[in-house]
Amino acid sequence: MQDVVRVSSARERMIATLIGVFATMATIIAAVGVFGVVSFTVAQRAREFANRNALGATRGTVLRDVLRSNAFIASMGALAGALAAWSTAPTLRGFLYNVAPRNGLVFTGVPAALVAVALLSSLLPHCAQLACPRPMH
Repeated sequence: MQDVVRVSSARERMIATLIGVFATMATIIAAVGVFGVVSFTVAQRAREFANRNALGATRGTVLRDVLRSNAFIASMGALAGALAAWSTAPTLRGFLYNVAPRNGLVFTGVPAALVAVALLSSLLPHCAQLACPRPMH
């Protein structure tokens, strides 16, 4: 009987596997895109950071401002994306077998990961240019 069930649900399992693979690829592509855009915009502001440091701002203050502004933008984007995905999730109900279309772990984990990528990408170019403390020799 298990073989009959396995054979009869092979198509659905294949479709579910493909959806999972494509969703993972889409998440990776989104993370690369977020990383590229955010790190580029932070790198473009290098002169602003240098001017702020020359006028008396500390490296920590500049870094905190960059992280705060990028965290807000990334959080709003993640929230908008999660709400859009939440509203369209029931359309996938026909493709899912024994899986809830509104999985809380997915709807919190993926946006949190993309926000973390945005914060990391706003930190790296900033550190490379002026903000991170240099090691003492």
